Amino acid sequence: MSIGKNISRFRKEKRMTQVDLGEILGVSNQTVSKWESEMSMPDVMLLPKIADVFECSIDELFCRVVEERTEVHYDVCTELPWSDDERIRCVVCRGRKILQITDDDVQEVAFKITGNTGEVSSEANIIVYGNVVGGCVARGNLFVNGNITGECVAKGNIEAKEWIFGECAAGGKINAGEPITGECTANEIIATQNTHFDE
Repeated sequence: MSIGKNISRFRKEKRMTQVDLGEILGVSNQTVSKWESEMSMPDVMLLPKIADVFECSIDELFCRVVEERTEVHYDVCTELPWSDDERIRCVVCRGRKILQITDDDVQEVAFKITGNTGEVSSEANIIVYGNVVGGCVARGNLFVNGNITGECVAKGNIEAKEWIFGECAAGGKINAGEPITGECTANEIIATQNTHFDE
């Protein structure tokens, strides 16, 4: 659709005649008629005024579809099942349902972080390529390619490639490449060797 056809459409939607529009814009009704029949185009200086009359954008006059930018409203997340704190959380959803590591879809999912990290929670596995200096809570396994100095809890295994200085609790195994100096509890063995558990 051309700008002339759009002017005609917008004018009719506003229940205006060509005479009405011409008077508002300071041009004759014959000029408006020529625009609408595509015999001529409106002067570029009139485009903002035409858009104002029709309460549309200049892009809309030229039939350009402008992608609407939706503003992010963080307050829509008020019903999530945790407090509004500074912890970084990773969740996997099916529709609106938050899946947990017990769901088959989440078994192979991992929240990967590069660099040192503070407080992190994940309904899936967590892999950190750096040090954990805050606390980590993983519904799956926690793998840290560095040191753990914060408190970490995992439903599965916890593995640090280097030292574990902080407190750790695992539903599976705990393994560290260097000695464990923090207090750790595990349902299975606690090892201090370079054995790598499945991520």
